[in-house]
Amino acid sequence: MSEPITKIDPLPTARQIRQAIERYIEVVYGGQAPDRIRQLLPPGDFVPAEWLMSDSVERDPSGAPFPAVRSFAVRLGNSQYPHMKLRISLPPRDRVYLFSVDSHDGFLQASAGTEDHAALEALKAYNSSVALVVTAAWEAEGLMTERNYLRHKINQARRKNAEPGH
Repeated sequence: MSEPITKIDPLPTARQIRQAIERYIEVVYGGQAPDRIRQLLPPGDFVPAEWLMSDSVERDPSGAPFPAVRSFAVRLGNSQYPHMKLRISLPPRDRVYLFSVDSHDGFLQASAGTEDHAALEALKAYNSSVALVVTAAWEAEGLMTERNYLRHKINQARRKNAEPGH
């Protein structure tokens, strides 16, 4: 287990990005990424900003220059749903990148009571459980997730409020 997060750097390092991808692949694919996924992975020695702006990575907004991109995503999928993404994004009004799993299934709908509805809800539940396990693995290694970020912000506020004069 990595040391607790005491400092937040704006852009994850190459090591942190690789660590997040490796944990995702370990959890989702038992450590053996399918060929279609291996093609998306960063090369052995990569510069994070360059790789994040490569064709392997989706950006939001899509045509924005690096400083204006709010979110980067790699469509790593899972055994039941190829559209799940590893996302590296900025929270509102901050310059701290967070790792998250985007199940990318919230827009999918099927009429209640139909066979498609039951299957879709089962898929969404599966995706949610995968996301929770991946996120827990990242947190155990000290990677910055939304929950770790919120903990950091709460602790930061507590320290500030504990200072004399507050």
